[in-house]
Amino acid sequence: MLVFSYLLSNSILVFVPLNYPTKVNTLFTFYIDWQPCRGKWYLLFLKKNTMTIHLLRSPEHDLKDFNEVLGLLTTHSKSIKFKGHSKVDIKYKDALDVKHWDEFFKICQNYRTKKKISEDDYIFLLTEYKNTEDYFGWTDESLGNYFIQTSDWNLYFSAEVNKHFPISYEVVAWILRSLMYDTQEELLKNAHLRARGCVMDFCDEKEDIILKMRTGDVCNECLKRISDRGVNPVFLGNIFNTMENIRKGLMYRERNELLGMISPIRIKLGVNKPKFVLTEVNDLIFNFDESQTAIYLFLLQAGGVRLTELIDFKETIKANYRSVKNGSILARELESTVDYWVDPENPEVFTQKVSKINKKIKDLLGDKLATPYMIVNEKGRYKINLSQKLIFIEGN
Repeated sequence: MLVFSYLLSNSILVFVPLNYPTKVNTLFTFYIDWQPCRGKWYLLFLKKNTMTIHLLRSPEHDLKDFNEVLGLLTTHSKSIKFKGHSKVDIKYKDALDVKHWDEFFKICQNYRTKKKISEDDYIFLLTEYKNTEDYFGWTDESLGNYFIQTSDWNLYFSAEVNKHFPISYEVVAWILRSLMYDTQEELLKNAHLRARGCVMDFCDEKEDIILKMRTGDVCNECLKRISDRGVNPVFLGNIFNTMENIRKGLMYRERNELLGMISPIRIKLGVNKPKFVLTEVNDLIFNFDESQTAIYLFLLQAGGVRLTELIDFKETIKANYRSVKNGSILARELESTVDYWVDPENPEVFTQKVSKINKKIKDLLGDKLATPYMIVNEKGRYKINLSQKLIFIEGN
């Protein structure tokens, strides 16, 4: 079956054969008309270049972990919009650690109805609870509601691997699968029972999921399916880019330990909420808040400072914070905020910020790989032992 399309400014005009064997409303957004083209009759649809994914946090799922997953998914997301909902009123039937997945799907559907969320949007419930079928994730019959199990990933990946990567992968993988097939039956029928390192691997042996995520790949058979379906190339680009980002994050630790690699770090100032990124890990983000970003930037530049010397660098820290805020801070607020940070009579303010920065780096990279980026106290001097050759500050 021939499906072809033309790229417009904000959408794609799609020509679909009248006997196209799928529910076209799952792929194409607006029906326009039916017209003859190339000697055949085609349905015309206008396919939008955006989709929206809602992530719901189950109450037992840690808020910090939830935000880390959301941050990973939004790093390279343009056409796919991820929205996090961390304060959802969820009550389970019982306190058992294993649930039937129908309960998960009911939570998603109730939220969709209550918040009047479009049927075209996706809803994912991230939950620590296991399910009776022992799946890491699954979908309801509509292929609009999903759950992802967020626990037990440490059983399949080493402690050095951040579990946010496999959880994020599962979200993106389910989006791609939903674009390839229309029903649960089709998904099960076309799943690869023997692992190939493909997004459609069934992974009956849970260890197979390691292969699938390490490759972050799609086999030739599935690529043909995607092509035959006429899946929106804008979505595909976003999905494949995110999958590659996750794969690199998973592999970075092993490669680093083997080769002793240390990724350069970069920050681009002059934009809203600038972030430090590791450039050789597909721009993996240090998700600091603005005050932490300003202090980390200062310590990278200063090369080392004692707590009693902080007051002497007040103007430098002020300049950094102003840059991180992209100028959107009143002079009085800037003065009082930095005064509080560098107060020699209240040094625990600065040391507490250092502790929180270090915790975020360790949580992201693991103890061993975090070492070059950590703020250390060497004989009373706070510093970051990262070579200046690996530090890139743009727009300063």
